[in-house]
Amino acid sequence: MKLVLDATPLIYLVRAGFHTHLHKLGVELFTTKEVLEELGLEDKGYPENNIISGMIEDGAIKVLKAEEKLPKVKGIHRGELSVIALAREIEGIVIIDDRAGKVYARTLGIKSFHSTFLIFLAVKRGILSKEEAKNIVDYMIDSGWRCDVETYRNILRVLQRL
Repeated sequence: MKLVLDATPLIYLVRAGFHTHLHKLGVELFTTKEVLEELGLEDKGYPENNIISGMIEDGAIKVLKAEEKLPKVKGIHRGELSVIALAREIEGIVIIDDRAGKVYARTLGIKSFHSTFLIFLAVKRGILSKEEAKNIVDYMIDSGWRCDVETYRNILRVLQRL
């Protein structure tokens, strides 16, 4: 399974410590140069930047350039367009938290999921318990990840069904 990560999932999954489980999922992880520019990895004032840089250097995350340039779409940033285009090219799945980006990807026939998809996958594969998964989501929220009450309730419902 090829997963193409946008900036927000990268930032908040790392802040919550989930990056230590990514290699156990048995998936290939990709991102784009545009996402890295958005992250500003050279700014070492953000602890997640050091971790993400290390994951790239170690080959855990591959950085590719999408050949296709998607047209600009109101409300969707350059980094989001780049991960959608890359996922289309490599027949991957976009991991993106922006609702407009997810919807746009799906209109193009590209599978797109919220960052919690990776957490749910870890539970399904026995890597995390449901309680550990809930704690990771809570850590993401505590570190600034935006999640409305309805979405949080849906996340908890999904975790209970796993």
